[in-house]
Order: sequence, then structure tokens, then C-alpha cells
Amino acid sequence: MLPPLKALPVFEAVARLNSFSLAAQELNLSQSAVSHQIRALENHLGESLFQRQGRYLSLTTEGKHYLDAISSSLSQIARASNLIRGESETKVRIAVYSSFAVCWLMPRLPDLMRRHPNLDISITMTHSSPELSDKTADCFITTDKDKRGFTFTPIYRERIFPVCSPAFYEAMKNTLDVHSDTDMANLLEKQPEKLGDFPLVTSFGIYNEYTEDWRR
Repeated sequence: MLPPLKALPVFEAVARLNSFSLAAQELNLSQSAVSHQIRALENHLGESLFQRQGRYLSLTTEGKHYLDAISSSLSQIARASNLIRGESETKVRIAVYSSFAVCWLMPRLPDLMRRHPNLDISITMTHSSPELSDKTADCFITTDKDKRGFTFTPIYRERIFPVCSPAFYEAMKNTLDVHSDTDMANLLEKQPEKLGDFPLVTSFGIYNEYTEDWRR
């Protein structure tokens, strides 16, 4: 038996925004109307979809499972509706580093697809810089800086700096016979090679070679 269909996009919005009031603003509904739709859906399912603790709202286990199950269906309905309205799909091929794709891009795809349901995105993940070629992809996330025929937009600049635990830092100060953070900063600014007197944790790359972090 189908649930109240009007309640499904309301449930998706509340779950995504984690707020009844924000969902009401996005859907151009009153907050009481949003609450009514959620209550109707919970009554139909016989399960609570949200946990309400004062001002805080979170999905129940059943709510999480239900959101996972219906999100793709709602996207497919939106895509089919756009096609009927004459809005053709736009295919975009993206080549990115695997770590960037898993840690940054993937968690943001559901919101992107909700905003642009006519997008058809394919992702190629690589461990090294992808070849900048139309045969590979349309868009790239890369450390390459310039190539004829491509437009580059910087996303961020990387800073590399040494870190250690507070306990290890105090041990370093004792060994170097310095008594304040200012003295330590002055010493290492003049003699950064002093860091080499202590154990250095070096990352070992996937290609069986040490990375260049400490040299840099």
C-alpha cells in the first residue's frame, strides 16, 4: 500500500535539512503543514521517523533506512518529470583523486542531484593526476596548473607543517633546553634542522615510496 505521496518530499527535506522550519521555508509551506505531513507518514508506516529532543532533531534507525530507500526513487521521478517537460539530461564526466571523491565529493552528490536532477554524472577515480584529455573527462580535480585548451580555477592552497602531541612537545622542549613556546619558535625558526633530532612520522605512499612531506 502506497504511503501518502505528498509526505515523501516533505520527509526528504526535513531529513536533509535536519529542521522542520528550514524544510517549511524550502517547500514554501507552513511549519504546521510540514509537521502534519510527517505525522501522517509516521502513522501510515507505524514507526517514528525522527527523534525530537528539545530543539534537536535526528533520524531514527527506521528513518535512516527509509530515507536511503526513497531518495533514489524521488530523484528518478524528478528526472523523468524534467524529461517530459523537455529538459534534456546533461552528461558530465568528472575525473578526481580517489581520496577527494570518497571524502568530499560523494557525500555532496545527493544534494547536487536534488538541485539538478537532469544531471547524469559519471566519476572516474584515480590515485595519480588524471590525464587532461577530453577522452578522459569533461572536468578534473588535479594538481596540474596549466594546459592549453583547459580553464583552471584554484580550489585551495595546501599548507604543510609539523605537528606533535602536547606530551611529545614538552619532551622536545626539555631535550632542547627551552622553557617557553616563544623560545621554541625562535630556535626552530633559526635551526629547523633540530626537528631531525627527533623521531619523524613519515607517510609511506601507495607506490611503495616515501612521500616528500618532510623535505618540503
